[in-house]
Amino acid sequence: MSIWERSGGNPRDIQFDRTIPNDGRTMDDFDSRSSPEKFTEKQQILIRHLFRSCIQFGNFQLTSGRESPYIFNIPRDESDGVYLILAQECANLMNRANPDIISPVPTASNYIGELIAERLSIPTVYVRIRDIDQEGKLPVDGFREEFSGRRAVIFDDAATTGGSIRLAAGGLRAEGAIVDTAIVVIDREEGAQEALEKDGIRLLAVFGAREMFEYARGAVTQMGQRILSDENYEAAIRHLDLYARKPT
Repeated sequence: MSIWERSGGNPRDIQFDRTIPNDGRTMDDFDSRSSPEKFTEKQQILIRHLFRSCIQFGNFQLTSGRESPYIFNIPRDESDGVYLILAQECANLMNRANPDIISPVPTASNYIGELIAERLSIPTVYVRIRDIDQEGKLPVDGFREEFSGRRAVIFDDAATTGGSIRLAAGGLRAEGAIVDTAIVVIDREEGAQEALEKDGIRLLAVFGAREMFEYARGAVTQMGQRILSDENYEAAIRHLDLYARKPT
């Protein structure tokens, strides 16, 4: 049984086309700055789910070393069909980049990356970004000789400064892969886009942090409860204003 089927996915419920854009949009329509009122019904469902299960507020230190009032983490829950919708949104972006290979950044993004790869019927490779060998190279698990010269698209759950994505790109390029696109669920809008552009990588995101928080501020559950408090909204916006799109 496939990952998609174990997750409760039904191909009749989630339509996907490998070559034709589902909604007619182009790559230029996908950046981190679309306005909240443009969210589709599925995207609105996703935002509510992300705030319920994937976004935590408090005092955290990110992988980049920065302190943040919130973190984003995708739990591996194969029983939750909402993750299929999330994988579908990511796959729509991924499909437009014409990938030959998907490279999820270990380990938080592996599950969604596996779902995307299965839907697109393309292989995955994993750059072990914390395991530099004696020659200064990063091991790339699953990479085969015939992948040299092919386009690898990097997938991560979130981008802050772009450091992890740049490391993964370096490992893939050292093996001969072409890397010009990275896709994330959330662009935290703290400099990753600009830093990656300097490295020849275009960052595409399902959601930008600011638009996501702006939408969530006024959203409520079916029980009428707000999904984001004023206190957490203000903390997130202060953080965004402090680091907004400033490369480090």
